[in-house]
Formats: sequence, structure tokens, C-alpha cells
Amino acid sequence: MTRKSRFLQILAALVVLIIALPVLLMCVVLILVIDRQPPLFAAQRLKAGCRPFTMWKLRTMRGADDGLPTGADKTNRITRLGAVLRRLRLDELPQIWNVLVGDMNFIGPRPPTPAAAAQFPEEFDKILSIAPGVTGLGTVSLALEEQRIMASSRSMSELEATYVTKILPCKFQIEHHYREHKSIRLDCWIMWKTLAVVLASPSGGSMPGRRSVIVQGAYR
Repeated sequence: MTRKSRFLQILAALVVLIIALPVLLMCVVLILVIDRQPPLFAAQRLKAGCRPFTMWKLRTMRGADDGLPTGADKTNRITRLGAVLRRLRLDELPQIWNVLVGDMNFIGPRPPTPAAAAQFPEEFDKILSIAPGVTGLGTVSLALEEQRIMASSRSMSELEATYVTKILPCKFQIEHHYREHKSIRLDCWIMWKTLAVVLASPSGGSMPGRRSVIVQGAYR
């Protein structure tokens, strides 16, 4: 990342932090009062170069387990408040800190767990040639499909197996496309679609996960 790009990331993170701080503080208070548990959750993830870092999130689960691949952690341990925070993606607000310190960008592939990266080392070596992001092309493109799979899975083992065999291959292809065609225009499209996912439906998004359209470069 160039010095100019890094400066813009820091500037954007400071602006977003100032705007989002009241909401973040309100979420922290609600977690303390309603769920009565520590409001922050430290998730171990990998950043550019497959280097480990601590990614911060608002706590949305009772006894959160970080052992599953990224995106495959929906269980009945999610609190009522946590479900709302996830649906609105407010649980990602503490990652502004990760952007400030240089672990992440606002837009990029979602950072994987060490376990997921160990399972698919070649894929993640390529994907993590750039910094991971708070949101990304794979996240917004497969939002509806992930929601459907998570809702229809009858057990955690079924959920994890389906995620690994169906969601991850699509995400790999989409994130490779983003890495090869990264641009300001594409980043603006991702930010707009992130808002659409959050606001589209009560289930957390009704974005069409049309991999073929994206891979063919319709949004270059």
C-alpha cells in the first residue's frame, strides 16, 4: 500500500469513527445491560501476507467459538441483541480500529481464521496478497446464499460442510476477481451494495449472489 493510500485509509477511518462513535457506545452499553457479558470479542484472523492479527468485533454470542471458517459461525448461541447487531453489521464497527492500525482496509476480502487458511493455503496465499477488508466483493455477492444455507442447515457439522463445499469456492473465485480488477469504481460499488445488503430485508440482505455476472467483469 502506498503512503497516499494509507493516509486516505487513516483519514476515512477517523471520519467514520467520529460519526459512528455514538452508535458504537450505545451498542456497548446495550450488550453490558441486556446480555451482561464483555462487549468486545477478539477474533484471531490473518491479514496480508497471511500474518496473524486480532480482529475486534462486538460480542454477539454466548461463549463465542472461533473455530469455524469465516462466515460459518451462526448458531443458537447468538443472542437476540446479537442477531440485530449482525443483521445491521454493527458488530463490525470495532474493526475501524483495525483499519486505523493498518491490519485491514475498509474494502477487501474478509480475513480468514488460521484454521481456514491452513485448509486452503494456496487460495488464501493469493487472496491475502492484498489487505483484508471490513466488507468486500465476496461478502456482498453471496449474502443471500449464505443466509439461505445458514437457515436451512440442521446442525453445525452440516453447516460447516456446506460452507466449505459451496460457499468458499464461490468466494475464492470472486475474491480473485476483486484482486485482479481492484479499482475505485469497484470499491464504490461494493460500499453501495453493502448498504443495500444491510437495508434490503429483515434477514440481513437480499442481494443476488450471481457469481457469473461478477466474474465476467460486469462491475469493473
